[in-house]
Amino acid sequence: MNWQPTISRAEGLKITYDYFKSLPQEEIWKDLGVWEEVAENVVEYG
Repeated sequence: MNWQPTISRAEGLKITYDYFKSLPQEEIWKDLGVWEEVAENVVEYG
């Protein structure tokens, strides 16, 4: 693939963290039901 990251892992995580921190709480939690279903499947199927 000949691809190399252009930013450090720490910088990428900070960008991601800042993005999610900037979202309204309603946006973050609106799909909670989907994630609960995913978590149940992980527990059930390992």
